[in-house]
Amino acid sequence: MFKYSFNAIKILFKYAAKETMYKLLEVIIIAASLPLSVLFTQNLIDSITEYINNPLSVRYIVLWTALLILCMLIIAGSNAISQLFRISIQRKLNVSFTQSMLQQYSDIEFEYFEDSDMIDAMHRMGNEPQQKILSIADTFTQFISHIISLVGLLLIFFQVSIWFSLSLIIIIVITVWADYKSMNMMNTMFNNQSREERKLSYYMQLLSEKHSLYELKIFDAIQYIKDKWIKSNKKVLKERVSTSIKTQKYGALSTLMVILWIGFLLMSLLNSIKANSISVGLFISIISSAGVILNKCETLSYTFSRMSQQFLPVAHYNKFMDLPIKNRKTVQKEIDKSSITITFDNVHFTYPKSNKKILNGVSFQIRAFEKVALVGKNGCGKSTLVKLLCGLYKPNKGRIYINGIGLDEIGQYQFNKIMSVVFQDYASYQLTLRENVALGFIDKLYDDASIIAALKLGKATDISNDLDSSLGKIEKEGIDISGGQWQKLAISRGSIANNRFVILDEPTASLDPIAESNMYDSFLSSLKSRGCLIISHRLASAKLADKIIVMDRGKIKEIGNHNELLAKQGMYAKMFNMQSEWYKTNE
Repeated sequence: MFKYSFNAIKILFKYAAKETMYKLLEVIIIAASLPLSVLFTQNLIDSITEYINNPLSVRYIVLWTALLILCMLIIAGSNAISQLFRISIQRKLNVSFTQSMLQQYSDIEFEYFEDSDMIDAMHRMGNEPQQKILSIADTFTQFISHIISLVGLLLIFFQVSIWFSLSLIIIIVITVWADYKSMNMMNTMFNNQSREERKLSYYMQLLSEKHSLYELKIFDAIQYIKDKWIKSNKKVLKERVSTSIKTQKYGALSTLMVILWIGFLLMSLLNSIKANSISVGLFISIISSAGVILNKCETLSYTFSRMSQQFLPVAHYNKFMDLPIKNRKTVQKEIDKSSITITFDNVHFTYPKSNKKILNGVSFQIRAFEKVALVGKNGCGKSTLVKLLCGLYKPNKGRIYINGIGLDEIGQYQFNKIMSVVFQDYASYQLTLRENVALGFIDKLYDDASIIAALKLGKATDISNDLDSSLGKIEKEGIDISGGQWQKLAISRGSIANNRFVILDEPTASLDPIAESNMYDSFLSSLKSRGCLIISHRLASAKLADKIIVMDRGKIKEIGNHNELLAKQGMYAKMFNMQSEWYKTNE
């Protein structure tokens, strides 16, 4: 807890060093003001008592009064001062910290986005981790402030009795320990409920988003999802209520110890004043500050408990920022981007935390300007092969080459200039039509001719005549388009860069077979100077390719063009004939 809380301060120093230093100085000054005000009150009262006997000591009354007023002004203005420094730090974090986080998201290996432990860490880190880390740092500085104040008060109380000070230390330790145990139980419970919270969020998403809600209404399945949400919610609430009840015994212990200390305080002070072992000023200052002392102990305990509850986002942040990033070396030799040859050499792959081999010794070559179709049954490894080619994963064994250079030796910038990809699980960006296409090559954002050409290639010119029209429902005037139109936009986005090689990973699933065939026909005819890899379940589209690669259970089963593979009467011919029957009708 202290380690990660201190790390929160280090993070603030990293992104806002000067402002954080001022903040720490302000915390120390304000923390010292409380014990100093008690000391100044004691000396002021003793000076007034002395003045009665010796009028010449008036200057001490003026001195202690001035110092006391100064402390009171500092304490009174502490909230405003703290808020000013917090705003200053927050501004820096919102710029520098956020940029650093976004850069990490873009640089880490893709496999971590499919790791359930890392997904939980990102979920607990939250959407605005900089705000949580700032809050943790605030809590930690408050804790330090309370410690400084109480240490100062203890030094003053030593004047009464060493036992008096020791009793206060014991009260503080027991109270903090009890509250820590209480919060630690709650914190453990919240951490264990991460997955259940994700389920609740997902069920609520199903019940509130248009596409899922529409389907659930049609199937009359809304109540079923509601029941799952209710069941999961009851489980979460039951655990929280049970844990909360268990923690109450620690709160009762804290209250009992405070009551005992108050009794001990009154007895000690009365005995000391009777024995004339303390001054009137010390007696009055301690009595008047007793409420503040108890409040400070309670606040310290609460702050400690908050620390024990809050520090986890820093742990998750550190875990996230420590993830290894992509390590693609930038080669000295420039790749010839005018023609691209791709080679898979004995590639094996198994997903992390899985024993199932997805690719098992895959070897083939795609020559320059060649149009290749990759076909096979679901789960045979087609999409995984594409992810490896895009560098999202690394082979467990074997290598992938582009123009004879290992994929792992190609710089990210150079790779992006070589290849464009349209995935089957494409993104739908609720931005303008122009932006939706230009995201494929942002340099062409204001190149209307290139954007229109890409829309024609993707058969998406029917969406709107205005390139600056908004898509989706974020903007008031936004156009709500169909799934097929979103798919056409994804294809347009993948083609605008004019790269020498294009991958189409089943991007036409929402299109009917005729529309798909027409699109591929148009697309391939425009790619005369480019290579292409097409993945499609509909084998009629594969007929258009120069070469067809047939996969089965992670291995290459057959390679050849459409006529050659039909003549072999192998797996491809069987699949093609089976699909052909779908479109035949009796007289």
